[in-house]
Amino acid sequence: RYDPMLHGPFLFHVQAIIFFLFGVSNYTVRIAPALFGGLLVASTYLLRETVGKRGIVLIALFLNFSPTHLYYSRFMIHDSHSACFTYLFALCGIRYFQTRRRNWLYLTAAALSIMFCIKANAYIHRFVVVTFMISMFLFEHLMTRLPRFRSDFAPKFTAYLEQRFPGEYSQPLLTRLLRYLRAEMDILILAGYVFAWIYLILYSTVFTNPDGVYDGIVRTWTYWLNQ
Repeated sequence: RYDPMLHGPFLFHVQAIIFFLFGVSNYTVRIAPALFGGLLVASTYLLRETVGKRGIVLIALFLNFSPTHLYYSRFMIHDSHSACFTYLFALCGIRYFQTRRRNWLYLTAAALSIMFCIKANAYIHRFVVVTFMISMFLFEHLMTRLPRFRSDFAPKFTAYLEQRFPGEYSQPLLTRLLRYLRAEMDILILAGYVFAWIYLILYSTVFTNPDGVYDGIVRTWTYWLNQ
């Protein structure tokens, strides 16, 4: 049963599967954190079109030899899992905005859902991402609207935006947002289903503890706010 003091249910489900398959030992208790720690480093490959081959090699090296990352990838604790899926959430989100392919959005929703099933710090990570995106969109809007920005500081940036999103940045911000929601509504609904089903399955302990779904939303907040 879910207990907020022990964080989310993801670690316990994964560890139960590993113990079932490979038995209980000091070795098997380290498999999952080492696996997710390695997956975090390997996921840097998704940035290849953004930072290039040299960039992903350098990022992967920094992550691989990070003392903090190595430390938390050595024993059974939530941090390795949390770091991995937070990273995947960001990378899959970047790939979705670059390609507009729906599969990346579904993977983004899955990674976000698993984040919330690992640790309550997912609320903090989501806040960081959402506020960054709001700031980014407002910045892009100002760069293409204010004459001083357009003429003095950002002609190349404006040209880049117009080339990438032809005709869009001449429209009001709210209009563009509403147009996107109308065009992508079916994809967003399916992404919501992906998020919800992962959350329901894990917090209900595969539907054997329905109260866990309520506890995952309400008790998480009350417990950590009291802490």
